[in-house]
Amino acid sequence: MSTKTKQRINLETNDKIMKQEIVVRMWAAAPCVKDRLEFLSEYALSPCWGDNDMVEDDELCERAKACGHVWDVAHMSITEIREAAGLSRAMLSKRLAIPQSTIQSWEAGEECPGHVRFMAALLVGILDKHDYISISADMQEIVVEMWADAPCVKDRGEFLSEWALSSCWGDTDMAEGDELCERANACGHIWDVAHMSIKEIREAAGMSQAMLSKRLAIPQPTIWAWEAGEECPDYVRFMVALLTGVITTSN
Repeated sequence: MSTKTKQRINLETNDKIMKQEIVVRMWAAAPCVKDRLEFLSEYALSPCWGDNDMVEDDELCERAKACGHVWDVAHMSITEIREAAGLSRAMLSKRLAIPQSTIQSWEAGEECPGHVRFMAALLVGILDKHDYISISADMQEIVVEMWADAPCVKDRGEFLSEWALSSCWGDTDMAEGDELCERANACGHIWDVAHMSIKEIREAAGMSQAMLSKRLAIPQPTIWAWEAGEECPDYVRFMVALLTGVITTSN
């Protein structure tokens, strides 16, 4: 890989990280700012974007729209996020590995944590997820099925053979050769990650607790508590693994 290509990739990566952290900053601030226009003017012109020159009108307009959208979503309940995505509770459960009973409790009035709403909004496409991941809805549902099954299958080899040859892939002909090998590797990787703690997932992503907090709107004390032994919900580990790129897929 040439030096120029490496520099371009590094710039793109840094740009994505900056955008992720700005969105999280806006998400955290939005509930504290009751007036939408005040929020737009504050964040569209914020120095956090790192502008060297005055932003042109069209770009400023687009940025203001993006800021307004984050404000809107940050004020949505989990029900409103689900409905905006056009999903039933069952579909949301399939997409995000969240038990339906948990979703029902949130929608009945139990508090849904802000970081869960944030990650859910990203993964169902209400917030722009392209700075985080690129994954189809169908593939996401297959990954969720494997994630849910992995803790029940103690033998990794058994899990690979079961899922690599599963009918869920929709093959018209039997997969074989390189394709089957790649699929088995992907299934094995999901088995591995499903058996990781939140700390292991964070470390696999190469992040400190502070970095993970900045990227995914999870309060640092919450991360600390999980890593000190408090139970981290399985669906949170799944969403974190997906959004930090520890679980990857090309489909």
